[in-house]
Amino acid sequence: MANRAYLAVSNLDSLYPSLAEPGYNSARQLVATQEAGIPLLWLTLFREGDLRRQVLRVNRKEIRALAPICRREKALGQLREGIAHLERILPGLGPLCEYGALFGKALEAVDFEYVTLEVGEIAELYPKEHRFEEILTLALRGFDRPDEVRFACPDVKSVLDEEDSSLDLAALGDIPPEIRAALGRLHVAKSDRAVETVGFQGFTANSHAELLGRVTGIPGGRVLPPVRMLLDGMEYSPADLEAHKRMLGLGKQRSIGYGMEVPWERKDSQVESGPDD
Repeated sequence: MANRAYLAVSNLDSLYPSLAEPGYNSARQLVATQEAGIPLLWLTLFREGDLRRQVLRVNRKEIRALAPICRREKALGQLREGIAHLERILPGLGPLCEYGALFGKALEAVDFEYVTLEVGEIAELYPKEHRFEEILTLALRGFDRPDEVRFACPDVKSVLDEEDSSLDLAALGDIPPEIRAALGRLHVAKSDRAVETVGFQGFTANSHAELLGRVTGIPGGRVLPPVRMLLDGMEYSPADLEAHKRMLGLGKQRSIGYGMEVPWERKDSQVESGPDD
């Protein structure tokens, strides 16, 4: 299974409700998911001040987490402000108000107090030298202070062998282009045991737009397809489908049963040509 991000809701003021909340019900609390990245509109729900560090205790183990969380009404207000900001810094995407409205309906429909992201699996895709927590912090800071967004990280090579389980390459599934480019693989022999040298390409982001492009995989210079393309049975290309999910994420119909029925997917049809189907 590929590494995923999760958009979740809860009445518990805690990160990772799937782990922390007794009686967590994914059918009612997991809104949407996304493989190997965080959808752009999910980030608009939060600001840097919504980030929280928390230690979770699961099966006698401690899990140290950093993720955003805020009240649902606050998140919906920040979504509206975030859409206006994205239209300023990413004009090549075209108007985003219809995307924002349809995405907002998914959160308006749930009866839970808090909204949060579970991004631990996405963090595992980044080597420590690429500082995922800093990237996430800057991605949210940029909605208020875009001039402060600057980031650079080096090329990194990591050697993995059978005893190294920090990154399960086989579990990544179909990797989006920007992650695939960062994960060049080279197999070598070491003491009669197979090892893998994985190359992570460094990058520089000199603006909020560039950083968001890295985190989400959204191509900033490409006009987005209509947000209702799945609902209205429009024709679309694989590139349209990829851009659509990188804006909104995947609901129950497109993620093998994960998540809820979401307003941007049809309940009575199968979506074809998508790498996650």
